[in-house]
Order: sequence, then structure tokens, then C-alpha cells
Amino acid sequence: ARPERLSVTEIETLIRDPYAIYAKRILGLEPLSELDEAPDARERGNIIHDALAGYVQAVDAGEPADLIAIGERLFEALDDFPEVCAFWWPRFRRIARWIVEHEREERANLRRAYAEARGEILIGDLARPVTLVGKADRIDLREDGTVDIVDYKTGMLPSARQVEIGLAPQLPLEAAIAARGGFREKSEGNAEIPPARTRRMIYMRLTGGETAGEMRAVSDPDGELAENIFASLVALLGQYEDEETPYLSRPRPMFWGRYADYDHLARVKEWSAAGEDSG
Repeated sequence: ARPERLSVTEIETLIRDPYAIYAKRILGLEPLSELDEAPDARERGNIIHDALAGYVQAVDAGEPADLIAIGERLFEALDDFPEVCAFWWPRFRRIARWIVEHEREERANLRRAYAEARGEILIGDLARPVTLVGKADRIDLREDGTVDIVDYKTGMLPSARQVEIGLAPQLPLEAAIAARGGFREKSEGNAEIPPARTRRMIYMRLTGGETAGEMRAVSDPDGELAENIFASLVALLGQYEDEETPYLSRPRPMFWGRYADYDHLARVKEWSAAGEDSG
């Protein structure tokens, strides 16, 4: 019953709330959307990701790249929600201006950029091999042969400490995939991206608020961080091969304040309230 295929984002869930992986991947339960549900923050994030992917691909191909125009086309899908557009569109315009200015600086010493590259490697050091998959929002190939891996965020960024100790493993695991040549570019016949060491893992927060965008980079000059996080993942998956290893609900108290889709099935309110009373 153990999953044989996991994404880099699911690994963070496996660390923070294993029960959610059990409910989704083993029991096959998916949350249902509300009827006539208005677009939420996730939908806004998808639009921003799609717009930036189109912009990066156009710039790399030497084609005219107008991020505002790309955004206008994508926002047409929200014509039935004018109140949503009235709130999101001005924010997108501020994000676009910030990105274009940021791009001028980041393009120095850049050989090329890959948007929405898909990666996959097989973790064979297990009794039952597991395929690790991921999609990098952007991979920048530098002139020196190293890469920067970029993740666009519309919510909060992980702290450098959370990345270093493995509580936010997404980009380190993507760096491990990149080092093993596991990424392919989305266009040009799904060609492989050459294996490369990741120089920086970049988290880019895009809100369109008073501060339209900000960047936080975690350096890994020798690749040690990525390999340590990857080794920790292999060890963790090895633990879950033992049938006696339970998929616990929220084993780390520091994350109890966050609501998750499967908390009601895990009876989080009941057992957490009982724990407080007994303490």
C-alpha cells in the first residue's frame, strides 16, 4: 500500500503531516470543491505561475515578451468573477513590473532559463524503489555551468533554517534531481537538461502588495545541503517500508496551527483538545 511515486511537495507533507499522505495516496481521498466556488489563492497562484512561464519562454526564444499582455489573456478565464479581478489584477500589474526589473538584473551571466521543467529520478536504495518527481518553476543555467532553481510563492516563504534542517525540502530535493540529470525542459521535444550543481535555491515571493516581490536565496556552493536532504529522504522512506511505522497526524507541534484538508478525518480537534486538558 505504500506509494511508489511521490512529488517533492508531498515529501514536505510526509514530514509535517504523514496522515495527509496516507489519506490522499493510500486511501485515495480527495477534498471536494464547494459548489460555485469563487477562485481562491491557489487559482491566483496558478495564473501567476502560467504568466511567468510564458514570459520566460518568450524571452529565451528571443520573441517579444509582454508580461502584462500575457496576464491579460490568462485573466480572461476570470471574467465571471469581476470582484476577484478587481482585487487581483492591480496586484498582478505590480508583480509584472517588479519581475521585469528583476529580470534585467538576473539575466547577467545567464546562459538560458528553463520554465516549468519536469524532473524525475528513481530512488533505488530501498526494498521497493520509489520515483521522486518534481516541477521546477524555473531553472537558470549560468555561464559557469551551475544552476539556480527558482520557486514562485504567493504565500509565506520558508526560513533558511527550515530549508537547512529539512522541514522545507522541496528545492533541495529539486537540486538533487538536477545533480542527477533528472530534469527535462517543457518545450523543444522534452529534451534533457544537463546534470548540474545548484548554486542557489531561490524563493521568490510575489504578492503584488506594497512590496510587490521579494527574493530569498539559500546558497549551496558545494551541493552538500541538497545531498544531505536527499539522504534524509531515503532514510525516511526506508522507515515507512516497515509495516509497523504509522502515518501520524501532525507529529510536530510547531505546525499544529495550520489547517489541513484531512484534519477532520484524523480527529485533530478531538485529540488535540484532550491533550491540552490532560496537560
